[in-house]
Amino acid sequence: MCLPVKKSAIVVLLIFLLSVLPASALLNPSSVYCSALGYTPDTLIKANGNEYGVCRLPNNMYADSWDFLRGQVAQKYNYCIMNGYISKTSTDPKTCNAIKDTACTVCVLPDHREVEVTTLMNLSFAETTCGDGRCVITENFKNCPVDCPQSGPDDNCQGLLDFKCDPDCIGGKGDFDCLYLKNPLGTMLVIVVVLALAAGACWYFRKKKR
Repeated sequence: MCLPVKKSAIVVLLIFLLSVLPASALLNPSSVYCSALGYTPDTLIKANGNEYGVCRLPNNMYADSWDFLRGQVAQKYNYCIMNGYISKTSTDPKTCNAIKDTACTVCVLPDHREVEVTTLMNLSFAETTCGDGRCVITENFKNCPVDCPQSGPDDNCQGLLDFKCDPDCIGGKGDFDCLYLKNPLGTMLVIVVVLALAAGACWYFRKKKR
C-alpha cells in the first residue's frame, strides 16, 4: 500500500535532513584517556597488517589503549592507582556507558564510592573546534594557539626559552626553562649570565664604533 502523498513527502524530507545534518563526532575515549595522563597515543601494526591503538607509557612500555582504559593492563600507570585509589574493572553497562564499552576502570574512593575513571577525571570525548576555549587531544599550540597557550599542556614539547616550563617535556628534558625555574639559585645564575652577555655585547659594539 502506498503512503498518502503528504506523508510520503514528510518521510522523504526527514530522510534527507538526517543525511545532510552533521552527526556529533566523538573522540576515541582510549586516546583521550591516554593523553590526559600525560602518555602518548600511538598506532602499531600487527603481523597481519591490521592497525591497533596503543598507549605509550614510561620506560619505553606500551599497552593496548582500550585494555589500558578498561584497567586490564598496566594498572600501576592508571589514574586510580597514581592518585592513591583502588582500581577495579567493572562490566556494569550503566557504569561503563561513559566510554560506550563493555568494561571500564572504576576508582574506589575513600568513602567506598566506585566512580568510572573518565567521569572522575571529567574528560570529554566530544569533538571540538579551534576557538572554543578547550585544548584537547587534536589541538596544540601550533595548530590552535587561541586554545592551547605557548608552553602549555598540549602533548607537544616546545622547549622555548620563554620562562615557562613546558609540562609536556618529560622530566624537564628539552626545555631549558624547567631547569632554572625549579632551582632559585639556577634562576639567579641564568639572569646574571644573560646580563653579563648583554653588557659584554654592548661594550664590544661601543668599542667597535670608536
